[in-house]
Amino acid sequence: MKANTLQNRIDSNLRTKSGEIAKKYANVEKVLLGERYHGAGYSGRGRYTSKANGDHFAVIEGLRKIGVDFIEGNDAPRGGWSGQYVELSPKGKRQVAEWAKIRKAEIKAAADAHQKEVDEIKAKDIADIKVKFATLNDNPDIVTECFPEPPETFTVPMGMGLIDGKGMRNKRHELARRLHVINDTNFKAALNFYYLNDKANFVHYVNDYTDRIEIKYSDIAE
Repeated sequence: MKANTLQNRIDSNLRTKSGEIAKKYANVEKVLLGERYHGAGYSGRGRYTSKANGDHFAVIEGLRKIGVDFIEGNDAPRGGWSGQYVELSPKGKRQVAEWAKIRKAEIKAAADAHQKEVDEIKAKDIADIKVKFATLNDNPDIVTECFPEPPETFTVPMGMGLIDGKGMRNKRHELARRLHVINDTNFKAALNFYYLNDKANFVHYVNDYTDRIEIKYSDIAE
């Protein structure tokens, strides 16, 4: 099957009026790309356990709508319901081969572009933290004045909120003001690195909290 023929069938049969793939057909693509898909399972526990179809039959329906050949099977050791699967037959693999090659290339390109964006965000964060870290190191007298001794709060690996413990927040604000440093999360990270050195680890999430960015002491103190 030509790639554009299959794509037209997907667009005509699996998409909603808004242009998005219908939620119940969301996993059809996994099968088209070669996955053995398990869409059924169980819900509840104990005597209240019952079979749950999940999207098992919806995926089958979607494959039938676009005319791609598939097989069903069960790979559970004792044939349990959760072992039900759907995958392409040899004929189905031939049908989708051209489309799958193009689609995999698109997915890889999108993933690479996304990773580039994440890497750029991390690089900017590291650069910002380096500036603030250098400012702290260049003004040790002011740091010592605000924190005569390393706060006990800083003696454990940093979580997102530990630096804002009782009495810490106002001191950090005062230090930031006196160093003319913007009082933001990167300054919080720099202050933790200042006290924790190689124990420090700054983690935050970007892109709607889907991407985890981890910055270590070694990233800023090379």
